[in-house]
Amino acid sequence: MASAGPAPQKTVFSGPIATTASKQATDVHTFLVNYTGTLASDGAGVMNPVINPYSQASSSANWSALTSLFQEYRILGIETHFLPINRYSVATSNFPVFTVVDRSSATALSSLSQAAAFGSSKEHMIGEKFKRSARMHDVGEADWNLISASPSNTSIFYIKMYGSGLAASTNYYQYISYILVQFKGVQ
Repeated sequence: MASAGPAPQKTVFSGPIATTASKQATDVHTFLVNYTGTLASDGAGVMNPVINPYSQASSSANWSALTSLFQEYRILGIETHFLPINRYSVATSNFPVFTVVDRSSATALSSLSQAAAFGSSKEHMIGEKFKRSARMHDVGEADWNLISASPSNTSIFYIKMYGSGLAASTNYYQYISYILVQFKGVQ
């Protein structure tokens, strides 16, 4: 006859009992939200957008549904896919564009040399499909933001692009940003 195993041990809890409400207030939930857009050159043939994960997350289609459930949020990272428009058109001639991850400023890039000076700088050719990502170095890097407050326009990282010598007022890229967001504090 086989033994049924050792008898179950009795567990004695000596700390405070956490209520469901207090546990829900500290539980962290992680979601992926996305945002899409178009990047175009201006009238002078310059393209220099700044992609801010905080403003893009708060403009995403499912943001209001998520914020109705929680009290606080923070952005963990972003990955943006750049998809060329009119890839083989004369307007998309082989000019370089640079992308950078900037951890200090939301100011748009003003020259190729400024973009190339960043340690995170990467060169791409117009018409090339590519992606860039940025994330926190560690979880404690980003502060929690109250949902009841206006979305922060400041970020701990920005993805920037610079290209010049382009056809004026021409759409060059569709992009989609995948933004990893944490929420806590169940409403």
